[in-house]
Amino acid sequence: MKEFESYTPLPEAEIAKLWEDGIIVLDTNVLLDLYRYTEKTRGECLEVIRKVRGQLWIPRQVALEFFRNRPSVISDQVTLLDQARKMVAVLRKHADDELRRLFTFRTHPILDQKAIEKRLTDTLDQIDEDIKKQMESHPDHLKADGILPQIEAILSGKVGAGLSAQDLKKLYVDGKERYGNDIPPGYCDTKGPNKKEGNQVYGDLVVWTEILQKAAGDKKGIIFVTNDGKDDWWWKVRGKTIGCRPELREELRQTANTSLQMYSSELFISYAKEHLNAKVAKKTIDEVKKVYAVGFPLLYGAEQIERVTDKILETDANYQALARRFAQESDLFKAFMARSAQQQKWYDDLAGLSDTRDAMLAALSGLPMTSPFTDDRGRASSSIPPQASTDETNKHGNSSSK
Repeated sequence: MKEFESYTPLPEAEIAKLWEDGIIVLDTNVLLDLYRYTEKTRGECLEVIRKVRGQLWIPRQVALEFFRNRPSVISDQVTLLDQARKMVAVLRKHADDELRRLFTFRTHPILDQKAIEKRLTDTLDQIDEDIKKQMESHPDHLKADGILPQIEAILSGKVGAGLSAQDLKKLYVDGKERYGNDIPPGYCDTKGPNKKEGNQVYGDLVVWTEILQKAAGDKKGIIFVTNDGKDDWWWKVRGKTIGCRPELREELRQTANTSLQMYSSELFISYAKEHLNAKVAKKTIDEVKKVYAVGFPLLYGAEQIERVTDKILETDANYQALARRFAQESDLFKAFMARSAQQQKWYDDLAGLSDTRDAMLAALSGLPMTSPFTDDRGRASSSIPPQASTDETNKHGNSSSK
């Protein structure tokens, strides 16, 4: 049913037509993310954008937000590298504290405390040195930006005229009503910890309004690429994104009688391989996906952060294996001690029986229990005192017979 087609996926033929002659619009975050990619990934993304330059168009609001936010994005990359080094320092202190807490013994037949400490220290030292080198080699794009000229060359002649002052004034009034009724896009910018202030909350609505006007004027469908994952752009069901908001597709159909297809950067460059025969490495797609998922990735330090995690997990796995072995040895030691305690009990019981036997013998013979032939505990001695010679013994025996 045509009136509900905004709630169903676009047919493949219609998507193919959009890739052939539709208007391709890039959001601000797509351009800013170029500063967050590694050089190789950025190069492949720029090459894809160049391939669609004939269909490319950018709302003036997107260009304005790009130049307004570019300095802070560049600065964030340096800050994140510095934070990475601080994280290594925190890990080092945590590791030292844990070693002191867990390794309370001086020596152990299996665990080599010094070897484990050295391995941890060497690993963290190497990671810290790697991040330090990356910081030294990281280009200062605020002073000499090699990325901006490439973006400007691609966008030259591709930026819209923008809305008039009168249109903006009307949009702010209409926007307040739209946001009050959760009509997309943009209402999410009025909520949460990252909510915007003043007329900046209408930034997404300005972008969308420019897109509507462009589509109506050119009578062409729209491919909109954005890394904004908020609910006022994407239709989500039980946590799964199934497409753009149906309200957006319907509004574009009502305004310009055209179609809307939305992609994240990851999906855009993935489908570019299919529709444009673009050469995009899987590693590039994976990095773009990671940037989209994280939102503000540690660009040049990402690999170092992963190495920290991997090494800590590896070390922890080795430690756990040693700990399990230590626990097994400990169980064996406990069993040995328990057996030793049982043996000691047997020895004590035998000693008690020996005392009882000596007492009975002494009673039967009429000898006192503390005779010269008993030790200090009253037990029979196995040796005769040296002063008791054989003659003296016989003498005592004779006298007793008299």
